[in-house]
Amino acid sequence: PPSPAATLEAKPPSLTVLTLPTDAHLTLKGPSEAAGYAPLDLPHLWNGRYSVVIEGGGCSRTQGVLFIPSRGGMPYALSEPPGLSTGLVIRSLSFPGVPAISSGHVPRGIVLSAAATGAAFAGIRAHHFYRRAVNDDDSEAQDRVDVYRGSRDRWAGYLGAVWGLSALDYWIHPRMAVIESQPHKVTLSAPSVTRGSVVWRSILVPGAGQEFANRRGRGLFWISSVLATGAAAVISDQAHRLAVHRLERAQADLAADTTGSQSLIKEVDRRANRVQTTKDARAGFLGATIGLYALNVIDAAVVSLGRGGGKAPAEVSAVTRISPASSEVALRLRF
Repeated sequence: PPSPAATLEAKPPSLTVLTLPTDAHLTLKGPSEAAGYAPLDLPHLWNGRYSVVIEGGGCSRTQGVLFIPSRGGMPYALSEPPGLSTGLVIRSLSFPGVPAISSGHVPRGIVLSAAATGAAFAGIRAHHFYRRAVNDDDSEAQDRVDVYRGSRDRWAGYLGAVWGLSALDYWIHPRMAVIESQPHKVTLSAPSVTRGSVVWRSILVPGAGQEFANRRGRGLFWISSVLATGAAAVISDQAHRLAVHRLERAQADLAADTTGSQSLIKEVDRRANRVQTTKDARAGFLGATIGLYALNVIDAAVVSLGRGGGKAPAEVSAVTRISPASSEVALRLRF
């Protein structure tokens, strides 16, 4: 029989995943799943494409994609690295909200997509009414042409603003980077949360700083409220312009009347009140949009940075791998 030394094989080394900041919590999902605080040791059989989430330890919750080659290869990132690039800019110009959804910021992406879809629908509707008014020959046709054409243009501007916010929001998302890669060790980095990084993001995009500071509910509130009041301002502006045209038409009818009709006088008064009401509504929604944006920046300057997620006195990490060929479970206790 062969000697014992000939039958023994050296145990294949595992892959240790480190983070910067240190002691962040890691979640890896792919052919297998693992979760725990760094450093996280993965069995040697692990390879393939894995979705990675880094959170805690004073960093912004960051998602990325890591490829672990077969034994002996060096892991590398498949997701976009930090910083601007041509590919990043091109992907950011997708329909509003789609880049955020694809990068794991689903609620934020849904809000942006809903705002853009609503603006596109309203703009198409206004253009439809504008084309119909062009062919009308009644006395108020020209008024409707001016109102619906202006409404179409303003909805196009609102859609452009949402598209720009979506692109900026995608540019400033936290991104994972591989700062060191060896066959048996890989170090992943996530951006640290600082007051300055939170404030300047909220200046660029409402709620983006709160999202970066791991306060996703607050970030979602700010971007939703700013977009909603902005849309309401566009709607009230259309109503005001239509009311102004109708008032001018009523005043012209009253000036042409020689009988002193009380009904025409009451109609002018009613339409004048309507003009004032829509003007106040427009000013209110516009002021609310500006005010909410300013409050969003103030909130970013005072929001708790939430540096939780550090090492506890005792940590347990679990790693599982199940395949047709084998199955394994590893538990690691640190104390």
